[in-house]
Order: sequence, then C-alpha cells, then structure tokens
Amino acid sequence: MSNRNFRFVVVILSVILSCPVFSQEEPEPPLLGPINSDPLTVRGISPRVLDIALFPMSQGLYWEMLMNYQSIDEEGVPRSERFRMIFDPYTDYGRDLYFEFENQPLQSLKRYKRSLEVTMGKDNYVRKKRRLYDPTSFRVREIKEGHEVISFRYDKERVPSSLRWLIFLVGEVHIIDGVLNRIEFTAEKTIERDGVRNRDFKSIVGFGAVDEPGGYVIDWMEEQFSLRYKRKWVQLHTWGRMLKYSHSEFGEIAWRAAPDELFVDKPSATPIAIAHAESLKTPAEREATPPDGQTPLDEDDVLENIVVTSRTRQEITDEFDAAETVRLDLRRKLPFYADEVRKLGFELPKTYGIGVIGLWQNADIDLFDVTVGGISVVEDIPLIDALGSEFSSKITSLQVRGDMWILPFLNLSVVGGHLETDTDVTLRFTPTFQKLYKLKTGEDLPEFVDFPSSTTGSTLGFGLTTGLQYENLIFTASGTYAWALTNETESKLNTLILLGMVGYDFGDIGMQVLTGVQYQKTDRMVVGRLYPEGRPDPVEFGIGIDIEETLFLLGVNKDIGRNWTFNAFYGVNGTRNSFMTSFGYRW
Repeated sequence: MSNRNFRFVVVILSVILSCPVFSQEEPEPPLLGPINSDPLTVRGISPRVLDIALFPMSQGLYWEMLMNYQSIDEEGVPRSERFRMIFDPYTDYGRDLYFEFENQPLQSLKRYKRSLEVTMGKDNYVRKKRRLYDPTSFRVREIKEGHEVISFRYDKERVPSSLRWLIFLVGEVHIIDGVLNRIEFTAEKTIERDGVRNRDFKSIVGFGAVDEPGGYVIDWMEEQFSLRYKRKWVQLHTWGRMLKYSHSEFGEIAWRAAPDELFVDKPSATPIAIAHAESLKTPAEREATPPDGQTPLDEDDVLENIVVTSRTRQEITDEFDAAETVRLDLRRKLPFYADEVRKLGFELPKTYGIGVIGLWQNADIDLFDVTVGGISVVEDIPLIDALGSEFSSKITSLQVRGDMWILPFLNLSVVGGHLETDTDVTLRFTPTFQKLYKLKTGEDLPEFVDFPSSTTGSTLGFGLTTGLQYENLIFTASGTYAWALTNETESKLNTLILLGMVGYDFGDIGMQVLTGVQYQKTDRMVVGRLYPEGRPDPVEFGIGIDIEETLFLLGVNKDIGRNWTFNAFYGVNGTRNSFMTSFGYRW
C-alpha cells in the first residue's frame, strides 16, 4: 500500500454506510433571535448560501460565467485574459465543466484541465448538501439603515482535508433592505489552496434574487490575493459575472442581476466591489468629504472612473458564440465508468500514481526442514534438529510502485525493486551426526553452530486495492502477490499479502490515521541452488520455514500539496516487526 490508496473512495459501496448510525449530531445553533432559528433563516435566507458562495457548481443549475483574469508579477509585468466558464450538469456522460477562451490561452491546456479537475472534485461535498458552515458561529455584527451584516465561520470538524483553508476564512453576509446582496470573505492568514500558497486572500460573491421559483443565485464573483509561484509572489485579480442560468425542469432562470455598468470587461485598477459599494451609499454618505481630503465623487463620477468598456450579458454571449474557442471537458478513458460515477456526485481520485516504497523488517523464523539434493537432513538422514534451529532475518527493500484506477472502486498496481537480507542462522546438530563427525575427524562437533548469511535479490509483484470513505471514516482492503529471487543462491520465494485497514480523516490538519491487520502467506519451502567450488553442477537445496503470518499495523497518510503524498506504517507481532514508508506522485 502507498500513496492515497488508504483514502480513495469506493463509490459503489458507500451506500452501505449511509445508514443513520454513521450520521453526526448537528451542533445546536446559538439563540440569536427567535427560538429554534438562526439570523439567516429568520430573514428568509437559507444558510446553504454560505457553502454555495465558494462552490458555484453546487447550485444544481446549468450556468455560463464570464471570467476576467489579471496577474502582475514581482517585476510589475501584467498578464490578462478573458474566457467563458460553463458548467453543465445535464450531459449524457455526467457533469461537465469547461472553458471557452476568447484568445489563445496564456497557460498550457494540461494545466487548465488539472485546475478543472480540482474544481470539480471540491464541489462534491457541497453538492451532497453536506453542511460546511458552523451554525454556532452566526453573529449579527451590524444593523444600520437597512444594511445588516452577519458574520460566520466554517466548521473545522466538517471541512474535509482538501478544503482545510476554509477554516481560516472570516465570512460576512450583507443583507440590504431584507434582500441578500453579497458575502465577503477574508483570510486571517496565508492559506494553501490545492497545494499553492495564497496571501492576503479576499473574495466577494454577489447574489441575485430569483422571483420564480424563488431563492437566490450567484450573480458575480471577485477575488484578490497573491499567489506563490516559482518562489515569487504574483498578484492576482479575478472577477466574473453570470451570463446565463437554466434548469432541466424550469428552463431558463431569471434573476435580479446587478446593472451591467458595474462590471468591466477589461482589467481595471478599481475592483467591482468598490463601484458596487459606492452605488449603495446614501446621498449623505456620498456628499461627505473623504478622510483623505479628496473631493467627493457622486455616483456618475465613480462609474465613469471605473468603466473601461461595458457590454451587456447578451452581447458578451454573442461575441463568444462567434469566436474560435478551446473547449476542455473532463471525460475520462480511465477509470471505466468514471463519468457515470461523477454524474452521481462522487469525487474520483487521480487516475495514475507512481511512488517509491522503503521497507525495513526484522523476523524470527522457525526452521522445520532442510533438504540437500532432494534428501532431508532432518527426517531422511537426521543431521539437523529442527527444534533447535532458527533464522533471524533483517530485510531492507526499496521498491518502485506504479498504479492506476481501472474502475472507480478498483486500483491495479505493479511493484518491483531490490532487496537485501542479513540472516543469522543457528543450526542444531543431532547427537547421531555429532558421533559420525567425531568418528570421521576425531574432533568434537558443537551442538549449536551460528553463522551469518547475506543475500541480495529482486522482487516483482501485482496488487489490487479497493476502499471507501464515508464522512471522516476510511476503509480499505488490498491484496498483493509477489515473487522474490536472490542473486547468490537463486532462492525463490512466493508471498501473498492481504491487508485490511480502517482509519479517520482529520479534516482540520489534512492527515489520516489508520490501523489494521496484515496477513502474509509465504512459501513454506524456500528452494534454491548452491555452486560449490570444484563441482560443475549446482547442488539443489530446500529450507522449510515457518513465519508468524499476522501483523498489526498503525500509521499515518499525509497529502503534500496538490499531487504529492507521504505515508508511514509500523507493524508488529510476536516474532516480527516492520516499518514501511512511501513517497509518491499522482496525476
């Protein structure tokens, strides 16, 4: 086992664990108003918008969004692009998310596709209507002239490890004249999103009310932060506005959108949110002299300063329909049935993985037979007493493992590498053989003889892994069949390893702790060849061994960034102990 196999999802089996016994008890909301309610529900707003704000795909609608992207590196060099982002949950192969670029993309298509995969996976938690916000964190911060502000946090016990950065956000819900206007997010510290560090993160999500059938949808979004890229901080400013919503049952969805004049289609030095905030000020507030002594601006002046070019949503849609675009979808060839599983709302692991595995093992092995040239020197000719003979073996192994998910719930792996053994052998000679030796040589033969033995060899194996994750609980099972061949004696050994693990995913620290049992079935007879000096033909030998087959394991698995993983496990039983660690990359 290595990489993320301890936490990969078996979507077919997850239904078995969806019974009430696994459900978590919801914490009681604070008493901030009417009994058995919360500040948002009292105002006719579902708290679900707190999770949807950062995951637009979880709205359950088809949508098209115009996205603007602007970056400025440490040398002050700006880069910008514009594209249409489309989410379609009604495709015949599952949900789909793709970009349509107005011009040649600034980055490689491979990088964009990886970004889409990550975005699609994060949506899984919210799409299942699993609450991420903390209802005990609601606080009414301000009520002033019809403008209400309610603060909240995300629940570190419910946020999955891949979304741990959410727990460092402070959220504020802005309600104006009883209507949800926007949600603002500010990060308390430098956060890490999908393996990339973000500094000074701020986000604003604007909402629009839907008259029929009711509720709210995201109208526009804006983010500003600095991103750590190639040991440099790059300033990013992205913003977008929704162009279209539709539903399979209701058709096109109309919502109360912000005026087109509040948006720009090219990079602007003034964010959308500033213009939006200015337009919401009262006349008295706009006429007041700014703190820095500048001349006050009325609403027309503010808009004139920020609007570079202005186009309606329909005009932009028409422009992109006429432009040559690049489409990126998420259909997969592997694992098989991946698109059907995604359509059900499950997150899929990265298909391919490669890693390095290190194993150190000490074992006491009982000897029950030794054959030389087909003759047993324990039973046929009693030269060695098996009851007093034993091996004490130390094994060091370095393996390379490659794997791929051939089904959403089944992983196929191949492993091969190099091993070294240092063995202390103790042989107990029978009294009969001691007498024969003295008659032959005239010397006494000790009852016990100890001698060391070192070998090197190669290994090759194949394995299958399956497992599931339900909420924070992890279950996994695997089987591996391996062959080993030593160089010095040409000894051959076949081993079957079965492993069952159960663990817990600590979403707030990005780590999984697992424990389980390993069953190892090894050939009882190790067969090999020796090449004595002076003999043209090798001498075949066999050593009958007995190994305690059950090993108890405890360890951790840790994701490092977007693609790297690390794990370490310690195993022990009465006669054997081992330590295994691996470091791998998935894509």
